[in-house]
Amino acid sequence: METIAVYGTKGGAGTTVVAAAIAIERSGTLDSPDACAVLGRPDGSPEVALGAGPLVEDRGVVTTTNRPNGKVPAILVTRACYLGLRSALRTDLSGFRGVVLVEEPGRALGVGDVEATLDLPVLAIVPWEPSVARAVDSGLLEARMPVSLRRMVARLKSERI
Repeated sequence: METIAVYGTKGGAGTTVVAAAIAIERSGTLDSPDACAVLGRPDGSPEVALGAGPLVEDRGVVTTTNRPNGKVPAILVTRACYLGLRSALRTDLSGFRGVVLVEEPGRALGVGDVEATLDLPVLAIVPWEPSVARAVDSGLLEARMPVSLRRMVARLKSERI
């Protein structure tokens, strides 16, 4: 079974939502401590099968001891946040294929800054939108996937992730 590893630069970057969106859109299995919560299901297993697609692992915050091993495709989720980027630089980022950037209005840093700082390509951009928060908070992410997340997954698939 194909596996995709999703890491974040810090808590709250959007790692779990990105991992869930990939699992939903690719009819895979989500492996995350918050799998049931993000999918709006009763508490249960941290692994939720949505079909026969890839295993999508929410591996949490990247650190020197929690980082890609190079055996499975890995992506890094971040916002254009100085603190998040600074945190990511404390570890070896060589195992990542690229970055999913959650783009927030009003940030001083942009795509070029993220790519230059991390020395990784931005593979997809997810604009920060209230519709994503509403879908997650209402437990309807699976049923009402916001268009921005669908586009992000399509872009990753075009990059062979």
